[in-house]
Amino acid sequence: MAYVFGGFGLLLFIGCILVFIAWKPLGDPPALANLALAIVLAAVFVIQAAFNAWQDWSSSRVMASITTMLPDECMVVRENGQEWTTATELVPGDVVKIKQGNKLPSDLRFIEVSSDAKFDRSILTGKSEPAQRTVDSTDKNYLETRNIGLQGTHCVSGSATGVCVATGDNTVFGRIAQLANKPRHEFTPLQKKILRFVLVIVGIIITVVVLVVVLWQVPLLRRDHTDWINLPLLIVSCVSVGIAFVPEGLPVAVALSLTIGANIMKKNKILCKTLATVETLGSVSVICTDKTGNLTKNEMFVTDCYTGAEEYTEEAARIANHGREETDVSFGSSMNQLRRVGGLRNAAEFDTSTLSYPPDKMKMYGDPTDQAILRFSESLGSVNRLRSDTKKVLSSPSTAGTNP
Repeated sequence: MAYVFGGFGLLLFIGCILVFIAWKPLGDPPALANLALAIVLAAVFVIQAAFNAWQDWSSSRVMASITTMLPDECMVVRENGQEWTTATELVPGDVVKIKQGNKLPSDLRFIEVSSDAKFDRSILTGKSEPAQRTVDSTDKNYLETRNIGLQGTHCVSGSATGVCVATGDNTVFGRIAQLANKPRHEFTPLQKKILRFVLVIVGIIITVVVLVVVLWQVPLLRRDHTDWINLPLLIVSCVSVGIAFVPEGLPVAVALSLTIGANIMKKNKILCKTLATVETLGSVSVICTDKTGNLTKNEMFVTDCYTGAEEYTEEAARIANHGREETDVSFGSSMNQLRRVGGLRNAAEFDTSTLSYPPDKMKMYGDPTDQAILRFSESLGSVNRLRSDTKKVLSSPSTAGTNP
């Protein structure tokens, strides 16, 4: 109903009904001009309602892309056989097989895990360090015990088998997504200003209409000009005065402006669950965050680099390093040094099944920062060949203070 009667929709609807009544049965004879006006008002009313519904659908479609964080299919054991099924068809009690690289399609209670089974829970916690899983309960807290795997997390090493204990909106991921999608009922500053403007317009319309009706009932005019205006003409006059004050294009103009802003942010990988969010973000110049991963893809990319006292974009860096042998480990080029450090001083690993893919399509495992640097280094030359020609002497874990 908000699509239909929101904003000035209610005024247009009432005006349309009154003009139809002025045409028939009050019209004697029915005036064709009144019918035409009623049809025009009805058309404007329908177009405005349709536009409101369309822009809300567009916003929901953008936010629905969060479902791409979940797997499409998974391997389940049913009737003593293994089969692939869609994640939406899982039910509690299904036995699900998980291997390295798979995302969990639901909340699982592990019944079998390999000794090296680790899961990346950064999509829920923001922490990129993989967590070890076991078949034994280690905590009374459902979120902390190691024998539970949560939907949306993915296996970075090893394999596991688990029993589905929750699906869809009943999972931890589903509940968080519901909270993220839950609409807020308080008005934004822009909505408050528009509401105040609408109330002022309605007040003016009511005042003018009352004035017209009072003048219509003035005894002097009624005595000297008994037929100066009849009831159908009075209704049409009042509606015309009211509609003249209504800025029908305002809701469309505001929605279009916010939609353009939402599309610009979408191109920069920012999802707005409502158009009102665009207004809030539009007044922000800097966003400071302590981590990534919560309800995001937990992916980072190198966009610029500094080497040899020069700043390069990723594309410019590839051009600067073009023509060098991929196995060249010399220190003659600062760009090649950057490739060497980024590829060797890095704990992230390639998915061997995607080594033939372009760097931006390769699958990787490890810390998101390491993955971003490794992907950038791969774009400058084959890191896999570089690693195969280099002997590892010592490995030390990185911390926030020692990362290159």
